[in-house]
Amino acid sequence: MQNTDIQNGDMLDSEHSRELFAYYGLAVYYGQALEQQLVNLILLMKMSQGKAVSEEDLEDLYERKMSSSLGSSFTKCAIILHSLRKRLAS
Repeated sequence: MQNTDIQNGDMLDSEHSRELFAYYGLAVYYGQALEQQLVNLILLMKMSQGKAVSEEDLEDLYERKMSSSLGSSFTKCAIILHSLRKRLAS
């Protein structure tokens, strides 16, 4: 390894690969954290609708939402938020 390559701003292949994988890992982590928080939000919104929900029902709902895709979680959140907004407006 030559210091002149690093000083000139040219990244070596191994350094470039490490940085690329680090950014990829961070992006995946943020995506999974977002997905987890969307599931938590869906559960809280379901509970806030005033329906009596048993612990088994919550666990079942949690498992189903965690196995669904991120897009379907976004859609479900949008539907629930829309219905809550309509209820608050009336």
